Amino acid sequence: MYMYSLSNVFQGDLSHKHAAVLAGLGEIVINTLLINPKHGTRLMLVSVVTNAMVQPDSLFTKSLCTRSECKKCVTACPVRTISSSGGIYKGKCAKYYRQHSDIYFGTWGLYFCRECRRVCPVPE
Repeated sequence: MYMYSLSNVFQGDLSHKHAAVLAGLGEIVINTLLINPKHGTRLMLVSVVTNAMVQPDSLFTKSLCTRSECKKCVTACPVRTISSSGGIYKGKCAKYYRQHSDIYFGTWGLYFCRECRRVCPVPE
């Protein structure tokens, strides 16, 4: 993954979240994370790129996030970087994490505090 660190744009050649949506694993929610009916937003994604012929699963068509009603991820964000209309300023999130890495020591080198994952009520 190549990160444009000077412009605070985090972008890779392949979006694991969008690939997961196309694979029928869930939907992308207000905090831009993938949500799955069994595991909620507590997922770690990886992709395998292949030219093998595979039969795709059907798309995930349910709505798990009650965007306009819940917004627990928006209020839980310690730096208020999640927009209530959807989206996140990842540069601000990463900067906060780096300043408080002593608090979030168990994140395996990830650059985000993950409070929005912690408070997500799906699955119940």
